Amino acid sequence: MGLGLAIALTLAAWSAFKASLPVRVELVTPQLRETVELVIGSGKLRAERQSDAGFEVAGQVEQVLVREGDAVARGATLAILHQAEAQKLLDQVRNAAQAAREDSARAGVVVQDAVTNLARARMLFSQRINSQADLDTARTARATAEASELAATARLREAEALVQVTEQQAAKRRLLAPFDGLVIKRWIEPGQSLSAAQAALTIAESGRPEIYMETDENNLRKLQVGQRAAIIAPAYRDLPFFARLTGIGPGVDYERGVVGLRFKPEAVPAFALMNMTVDVNVEVSRHTNALSVPLSSLLETDGSAAVYLAEKGRARLQPIKILGKGKEWASVEGLLSNSLVVVHALNVKAGQRLKPVVLPPAGS
Repeated sequence: MGLGLAIALTLAAWSAFKASLPVRVELVTPQLRETVELVIGSGKLRAERQSDAGFEVAGQVEQVLVREGDAVARGATLAILHQAEAQKLLDQVRNAAQAAREDSARAGVVVQDAVTNLARARMLFSQRINSQADLDTARTARATAEASELAATARLREAEALVQVTEQQAAKRRLLAPFDGLVIKRWIEPGQSLSAAQAALTIAESGRPEIYMETDENNLRKLQVGQRAAIIAPAYRDLPFFARLTGIGPGVDYERGVVGLRFKPEAVPAFALMNMTVDVNVEVSRHTNALSVPLSSLLETDGSAAVYLAEKGRARLQPIKILGKGKEWASVEGLLSNSLVVVHALNVKAGQRLKPVVLPPAGS
């Protein structure tokens, strides 16, 4: 037998012998505990409705009347584009409309005179004072006056319609607040040229804040609308507040495997600011006085779970049902109160001989 083969056989024999030796393991009995399972993530405090406000027409910014953080009322003027040319055009069409209005009024006076003259001509004709020619002349004058009045009225309507359109265009050079809210972003400065619909200011609606968070889609089975969450701002960890889960989804981001969650705060603290980052702790289950085991004792595969029990000096795999997981313990079904559970399940294999060390109950 060669030296190499002898060494290999010796090592194999030693490995087999070592594997047959009992492995030292720590054991615990299931304990009655309260287990609170949380889904934890990072979220953002934001307005339930938020709008990027912009001008409907292109132009150069003349004034910006608000700063970031300013509260605004619906309809308030937020910014103005240069209006010299627009105002000049508006003055022109208003002057034209006034001239048309005066023309229409004069045409109305002429019609009234023509009606009066025709009535007089008919009376004189009936008295045989005027001739038929005089009566025809009066009739023609009234018809001409009425036609002129109709034309003047049409011109007035066109002029007034043009004023209305021009006023609407001029009004578009003023940016108005779409609702009561808070300016959370100012994108423009005086002198800046803007294209139509370019974002000028971002407005968050006041009075309707929400918290938005994304979580792994694997948590979907645990989440339900109405669950309560503790919200903690990193800068104010000693001042948590609470919110309720109001919306899940509506869809899953396929590429990232996450789903959006929306929470409605029960009350918003004074220190809260829009777009503030917060830690969200959603309570998805709570089990009081349920038999519980350390998280390290769990073996989970494809939706099933098990633990190793120490029985007759060997490790036996015991299927269980997980009711909920806390930070360190999990509430389970499928164990007896006197079961001896291997604390670190990954350190043993089914059927392996054990050298047990039974730990006292936590807190004893």
